[in-house]
Amino acid sequence: MLPERLRELRTSKEFNYSQYELGKKVGFSTQAVSKWEQGTAEPNFETLIMLSEIFNVCIDYLLGKTEVKKYNTNYFTKTITDEDGYSIEIKTEVPFNELPKEKQQDMIDTAMEKLFEVKKEIKEDKK
Repeated sequence: MLPERLRELRTSKEFNYSQYELGKKVGFSTQAVSKWEQGTAEPNFETLIMLSEIFNVCIDYLLGKTEVKKYNTNYFTKTITDEDGYSIEIKTEVPFNELPKEKQQDMIDTAMEKLFEVKKEIKEDKK
């Protein structure tokens, strides 16, 4: 169901993205997006989150587990800033401080890995 939903959303009047444009938004190649739409590959979890945010739908809708499209906009946010002043925002459905400490740390670790990747891209683009 993901291939159909992804293609439907990408080509909708609301978004009308090319595979290249969508790939650029999530940090993947046109070929990767094509494979997702053909069902020969699947995006990782972090990419599913990005896709759901881009298209303003829930992940369950993308995966075909529900017909309910709407993205939950009632998120709490936690911003993390590294020593260089770069920031990344973590969105949660409950206040971040109410999550178990282990879950908080997992989310921070994942966010910092993504922030590192983005910083690396920025530095490469400046060359």
